[in-house]
Amino acid sequence: MTIINFITYFFLIIIFLRKINACSFTPEYELEIFNGLPPGSPPLTFRCASKDNDLGYHTLNVNQTYQWTFCQNFFRNTLYFCNFQWGSKHQGFEVFNSKRSKDCDGGLCFWLAKSDGIYFKSYTSNLVKKFDWQ
Repeated sequence: MTIINFITYFFLIIIFLRKINACSFTPEYELEIFNGLPPGSPPLTFRCASKDNDLGYHTLNVNQTYQWTFCQNFFRNTLYFCNFQWGSKHQGFEVFNSKRSKDCDGGLCFWLAKSDGIYFKSYTSNLVKKFDWQ
């Protein structure tokens, strides 16, 4: 095989890997953020992004939710990070990391903002406080 053929095949493989549906090889996940803050509270604002996908800024009033579905990339190194703001309080953390994808058993990663912090739940786990507001 000549070097030109090798380079051509290499680039065709790269193009193929970028075009295929990642869900063909990895499970689909649903990530949900719910504003469970007290009535009359300022809204919960946040911005979430991965290396490949910026979901932008969002504002949730009390009892509103924001959700999205995604699949891990082909290399299984997907990571979503969110920065949350509630009045003068804030918190930023990874809401999904492929290295800990088993935490989202059943494909659900549910994050609940409450006045004392931010909680996590999957399909089979109980609601657990993960972060205090800063």
